[in-house]
Amino acid sequence: MKIKNIAELRKSLEKMDVKKTWYSICENYQGDTYVVTFENNCWMFFYFDEKGNKENIRMFDNESDACSFFYETIVKELKTPTSKPFW
Repeated sequence: MKIKNIAELRKSLEKMDVKKTWYSICENYQGDTYVVTFENNCWMFFYFDEKGNKENIRMFDNESDACSFFYETIVKELKTPTSKPFW
């Protein structure tokens, strides 16, 4: 699914009832969250682990690609039986 922007991403995650504690969208983030943010003049996706490390960093030229990747990652995690629950 192509997500156009942050506002659309937020709405999509709310419709899926994903707890806000499991992700961060352009905000301060805490450990054990998926993050999409704009840093250093580029859009970034990463997993911020409980020790404060950024893992699986992906960089994007535009907001739409970053949001779409973030959304697809969340959907994939929700379908994985061993993943932690998002709600």
